[in-house]
Parts: sequence; C-alpha cells; structure tokens
Amino acid sequence: MSLLLVVVLLFFSSSCSVSSGQYYVSDDCSSVTQSPCNPLSVYAGDMSQYNSTIFYFIGTTNIEYNVNMTSVKNVTLHGLDQSPSINGFPISVYYSDHVTISNLSFHCSVTVHSSYNVTITNSVFASDPGTMAFTSTYNVFDFKVSSVIFTGYEFIINYNPLPICSSELLHYSLILTSVNFTTGSGMTLHIQHSTTYNVSIIFDLVECCANILEFSLGGLFNFFIINSSFHDNVSGFSVLFVGYSKSSDCTYPGIQLTSTLILENSQFYNNRQGLKINSGEYLLKAVNYYLHYY
Repeated sequence: MSLLLVVVLLFFSSSCSVSSGQYYVSDDCSSVTQSPCNPLSVYAGDMSQYNSTIFYFIGTTNIEYNVNMTSVKNVTLHGLDQSPSINGFPISVYYSDHVTISNLSFHCSVTVHSSYNVTITNSVFASDPGTMAFTSTYNVFDFKVSSVIFTGYEFIINYNPLPICSSELLHYSLILTSVNFTTGSGMTLHIQHSTTYNVSIIFDLVECCANILEFSLGGLFNFFIINSSFHDNVSGFSVLFVGYSKSSDCTYPGIQLTSTLILENSQFYNNRQGLKINSGEYLLKAVNYYLHYY
C-alpha cells in the first residue's frame, strides 16, 4: 500500500511540473537546429508549469488564440535571430513574478496584470497600418521598460488600490528608459491607488507621442521626468491631479506622505496645447503635492 502511494505521488508531481531549462519556439521547427523546438501552442496549454525557463523565439510566431501566462516565475521570452516576431491574438500575463521580455517584435496586444519584477527590453511593438493595438498593465510592481519602440500602439499603465492597508508603507517602481513612441502611438498613465502604497516613477529619455498623452495622478508617488521630449501631440502634455475614495486612504505613523512631480531638462514642442496641469475638486488631504520644473 505504501509503495503504491509513492508511485502515484511521483506520477502526479512529474505531470504537473517541467524541469527548468531552455525551450525553442518557432512555427517552422524543421529549420531550427536547436531542441526541443515547438510552436508556441504546444507550450501555451499550461504555462504555469514552466518556471525558471527561457523560451527562445526564432522567426515568426503566429498566435491563433489568446495565450495566458498565469502564476509563472523566473520566465524569459527572448528573440534569438534578427527579426523574431509574434503576431495574432493577445498575450496576457497574470499573477507572475520575474518575467522578462527581450529582443522581440510584437504585432499583437499584450497585457500584464497583478505581477512583480517585469522587464521589457530591446523590443518593438508595432501594429498593422490603419489599426491600433495596445500594451496595458494593471498593478505591475517594479516594472522596467528600456530600449523599446511603440508604433501604432497605446501604452496604458494603471495603478489601483490594494484591498487592505499594510502596517508599513510599501514602495514600488516604474522605470521607462530610452522609450520611443512613433507614428500613431500614445501613452496613458492612471495612478489611482490612493495611499495604499508609493510608486517611484522615472521617465528618462522618453520621446512621446503622436497620439494620446495623458497622466492622471491620484495616489502616492515620486515622479521624475528627465531628458525627455513630448511633441506633435493633439492634447499637449496633460497632467490631472485627482482624488479617490477615502476608503483607500492609509496612514503610517511617523511618516509624512508627499507626492512629487519633477520635470528636468525636458522639452515640449509642436503640441496643439502646452503643458497643462489641473486638479480635481478633491485631493488626498493627507498628502502634500509638489511640482518642480528645471
């Protein structure tokens, strides 16, 4: 009886997890010398089993249905050759930690939800002519985007309140470095998390936008915009300070809550409107707001 139980447990364990390693992804594995190689559909059935794994993309990958990566950890999607591209239906990442996307060209929408330590680098997001795709995030903490080009994409970043207050003030980061928004692209930043946590935001060498550019700030943050340019935009550079329900307000004894927006060595030109900063009727009274322009 004991021996049978051990055998069953071993079988169950092996069927639910895959050893960490390297996997190759291509729609044409016949031309790929590395192994194992399969189309993305082979791996996409249950991505949560591929922890501590690197997926190397070769050539073009066409997605024929939504791909969801749920509860993955230490997973990298990396393009190997000169122009690896992913086309078709959306890719979504949920409740994951340490996810890296690098050297890939996306022609599909990408969503990241409730995840930590996410990095997107050396990649391109380009929609087909006449269409608009999007890259959207919801409560992605410690999020880095570097050396990325958006063409015909809207980049939507959302921060919403945590369900409960923490005993200590939590700190997270959002960093955009060398990010370029070209024809038909836009960016929307919605900070609506009140004082449930603090977000440190850095935009360095960001060039934006040919379409929507909107910042809605209603939480605890330190926002630094440096060495960046905002031009040829319909609405100009628009910042709206907003307030949200007091039920999301948290207090931390001995800590003064301050939100700061700093613009340094940045340019605004060829916009239909200039730098526009407004505030709603109710701001978080527990937070001090500061604006600096150098």
